Amino acid sequence: MKTLCLLAALNLAPTAQAVPHHVVIVLGPDIPTALHSTIGAQLESVMSSGEPGTQITIFSGDTFQTLSTVTLTDSKPLLQRERNIPAIRAAVSAVRQSTNSAAILSVPRVLDEISRQIRPVNGSILLIGDAYPCNGREVLCLSTNWPADGQLLNSASAFSTVERRHQLEQTTMHWLTTDPNRSSGEIHRRSMERFWSLFVSTQGGSLVSYTPNVSTAFQSAFSDRREPFQQVALNPADTNRLFHWVGEPAIEPAQVVHRIDLFVTNKVTRTVTNWVEEVRRVPSPWPAVPRGKIGIGVLWNTPPGESRAVDIDLHVPVPKDGVELSWNNKKSPSGRYYRDIQKSEPNPSPDWQNLWEFVELDGTQLPEAIYLNRYAGSAAVTGEVRIEYNGRVNVIAFVMPSAPGNHGADTQRRDRSPQWLRIDLRSVLQNAETP
Repeated sequence: MKTLCLLAALNLAPTAQAVPHHVVIVLGPDIPTALHSTIGAQLESVMSSGEPGTQITIFSGDTFQTLSTVTLTDSKPLLQRERNIPAIRAAVSAVRQSTNSAAILSVPRVLDEISRQIRPVNGSILLIGDAYPCNGREVLCLSTNWPADGQLLNSASAFSTVERRHQLEQTTMHWLTTDPNRSSGEIHRRSMERFWSLFVSTQGGSLVSYTPNVSTAFQSAFSDRREPFQQVALNPADTNRLFHWVGEPAIEPAQVVHRIDLFVTNKVTRTVTNWVEEVRRVPSPWPAVPRGKIGIGVLWNTPPGESRAVDIDLHVPVPKDGVELSWNNKKSPSGRYYRDIQKSEPNPSPDWQNLWEFVELDGTQLPEAIYLNRYAGSAAVTGEVRIEYNGRVNVIAFVMPSAPGNHGADTQRRDRSPQWLRIDLRSVLQNAETP
């Protein structure tokens, strides 16, 4: 089925590439006057000669309103420019007027409003504005401090991404920073870069570029680039405070798993080689699971020298909905399947999405068991299933010996099939109920 899906995707590639690109350009308040002409020229250029079919929306980061919008319809720059003269004039005028020094750029509010008002399809957001917003009358001043990771998990924080978890899915963000010299040193600069990257990635998006160069930022926003400019992961040790201050000692990352309890299934458990133990010892970044939900993930690896092209699939029954989530059934009323990892990755990776095939369930509906299927590849694998339930993270180590994949077959007899592995979760439930 995955092969057929891949072939279908290849056959439809020209159609997929034809999906219009929607670029939302955010003009933050207090853009330095020296940048007005350069930004205005870039705006005029992309609105006069951009790729036909591209939709461009100019959005105010001060009033949270759309200032102008245009869809590029002609491949001839002169005709396109003539047709878009009113929109171009409105955009350039907005840049020249973005000198409201009394305003402060609120990145969370800007992204919320774009998601609510515009929801760009196949979209990218080019944010033009301060990366260190600061106003003497405001409590927030990021020119002297930076938010702790715990703010992303605190629903009372302005930076919380708990309720914004999917807000930027399928969206890239590109930042033209207009205040690059406002940082208080290298540590502060790097910490802010990391925090903004986390803020975007924990909403499902990726911060692809972060630069003071006008040309580079515009080129990035109008390109097909989707990879983030840096890989980041939440630091669970950085949750007991709101801000860090320039000059204070750094907080070292800690193991994500708060308590590890190893349970062995009654299926195959023999050790293949010593590499089995490595998966258990290496800390792996784990997605932030909101309070009141269950997170279930699987990662695996192959022995040194063996092919990494082994596809292990996670199948999770959803008790409340009476369905099973997997790569070919990704949503139910109270559950969601996030990632379909199709080969083992070198461990560790700084991004959980490169490692974990992951399912999230609402409430406390922990299934009695889940299943792993060797979909493709024949090398032996070792790995772990991780379950976050009732505030505790449990780890179940597993081994699957060398065997050919069966592409998801034998579902009716998977308790007896060598390509399927049943992971009993009753011990996890009992462990959670033990004080």
